[in-house]
Amino acid sequence: MTIALIKYSLRLTLRLVDQLKISYYYLKLALGDPILLKPSLGNAVLIKWNNQIEKLFQNNYSIFPDDWHLSKKKSFYLARLALLECLDDYGQTFTIDQLAIKHFQEFNGFRLSLSHTDNWACALVAPTNECLGLGIDIELTSRKISPKTQNFVANTLDSQEFTAIEKWCLKEAIYKSIPYQSQKGIALKDLPANTKSSFQNFHFENEVFSIDELTIACSYLKDCSASF
Repeated sequence: MTIALIKYSLRLTLRLVDQLKISYYYLKLALGDPILLKPSLGNAVLIKWNNQIEKLFQNNYSIFPDDWHLSKKKSFYLARLALLECLDDYGQTFTIDQLAIKHFQEFNGFRLSLSHTDNWACALVAPTNECLGLGIDIELTSRKISPKTQNFVANTLDSQEFTAIEKWCLKEAIYKSIPYQSQKGIALKDLPANTKSSFQNFHFENEVFSIDELTIACSYLKDCSASF
């Protein structure tokens, strides 16, 4: 095969990828420089919306329900890009279409959690044999938690070493780490914001990061005797 023919075939292939489904590797080019967090367990990736992602997003409207608001579509899409990057670190390659699932805590042998705020999204992933559940939550550090809300979610075992926004993120992450079947009836005030915490038969290990303009919390369900 001549070099000219090879180049033509390559151009044609790239054009087809652009016009049809965007492959994972093409998506990866648009991520720019995702921030790789270093959680105590698993992999976590944080990414911010940019112009390249905007272009890809415009080509992927078919994966969203028509009744979704634009902001919901964007946050959903951005979180799945972060998830793609996390799974790639484990040698798992998927397309955005395969991850277009509304609610899921497990996928292909991995536990996972997603979060988004403003123009940011993140994903946390770990093999199912490393923990019983995991959760991640991000918020803008500048977000103000009103005294009324702080009192409403407060627990006597909350660590006073954490700020109000850190406690909020920790409680959200802990809640997400609990399997869906067991979340009913549990409120944020039931979940102590601490590096190690427990509720009923659930026992968690937790951590907090501060990166750029964000506060990030991760939680890992390490032990439980509850039936799912």
